[in-house]
Amino acid sequence: MTNSLAWAWIGNQLDNYFITDEPSLWKELLLNQNVKIGENSSKRSICISGEPEIVHEMIDLFNKVPEKNKVTLLTEQDNKHPALLWMNIYYYPPELVKELPYNHAFTIFLNDRIPIWARKLVVNRKVKRFVTKEAIEPLKNYDEYEVEYETINEFNYEVLLKDSVIRMSNSNEQLFADIPNQLKVQLIKSNVKDYSNILDSIAYDMLNEYWLLNKPDMHQWIKILLNEVEQYLLIRDSDTSKEEKLDALEKWGYRDKTTNRIRK
Repeated sequence: MTNSLAWAWIGNQLDNYFITDEPSLWKELLLNQNVKIGENSSKRSICISGEPEIVHEMIDLFNKVPEKNKVTLLTEQDNKHPALLWMNIYYYPPELVKELPYNHAFTIFLNDRIPIWARKLVVNRKVKRFVTKEAIEPLKNYDEYEVEYETINEFNYEVLLKDSVIRMSNSNEQLFADIPNQLKVQLIKSNVKDYSNILDSIAYDMLNEYWLLNKPDMHQWIKILLNEVEQYLLIRDSDTSKEEKLDALEKWGYRDKTTNRIRK
């Protein structure tokens, strides 16, 4: 089976997906539509925020003040800054911080105070670091959120690597998704000859659940996703009974995604 069939299946799921405020694999894919296999695979994705004028003044990544109503992606293709040789940086203006992908956290650049919008991000564990013009007092009663503080004089781009996406742990720490009970019952009770739509819904939910549980980086996840979809399509299109397909889907859900083996 070729990747093209897997891409076609993924594209069909995205066509039927409506973006909501809930974190989701499919939402993440829509927000990262330009991600390709191997593209920037050796780089980390870094997310920063702060008022546009402050960010422009404090760091030397921008030739002009970034726009306040769009997410700006900085790569070495567009900007020759040396830091972009080993990371891609996404700038989110305060108005768009809610669009931060599920498994990322911000480095936020500030003057000498922490605004309300940034405090809310801290509570939601979406902030790794504050970089300020002058030294400030850490937020009181916020120790549990493990936010780091430093001044712009102490800042260097290497620390941003600490703030990059949460990558998949090793296979012994993977969490796995079961077949959703409601869809399982629906499939068992179905009398139609073609129940591929129900199987697709099961795979859709199981892939989403696995992604939410393990929070892999999207560049790392794309290869895994394509492989898993290929394996799923083999199950769906096989000349087997409904019960056999369910059993195969159960085993598919417990495959070690890094070795393609069934977890015992």
